[in-house]
Amino acid sequence: MNQIKEIKITLPKTLLNDVDDYAQKNNINQKIFIEKAVQNYLKVKKKEIIKKKLKKGYTEVGELNQKLAEKGLKHDVNILICYEKILQELTEDV
Repeated sequence: MNQIKEIKITLPKTLLNDVDDYAQKNNINQKIFIEKAVQNYLKVKKKEIIKKKLKKGYTEVGELNQKLAEKGLKHDVNILICYEKILQELTEDV
């Protein structure tokens, strides 16, 4: 079960007025509004952190894929050169 701990916060008067206006217009109390706002803020921040980690991971994997592709391309080119030499030698014998 969630334990509740009371805290004291200080907000600029204009922000508190905005909170109160919104809460009144939407028929919710100030405590619930602030609780939901904090939950939403934390949810957004967690998503931002995950996105940054994903972006970093995709970048690293992309760089690795590029290196592997270049290495594979060099290998493929070497095989093609060998193949062409063999074909050339075979056509010279004919």
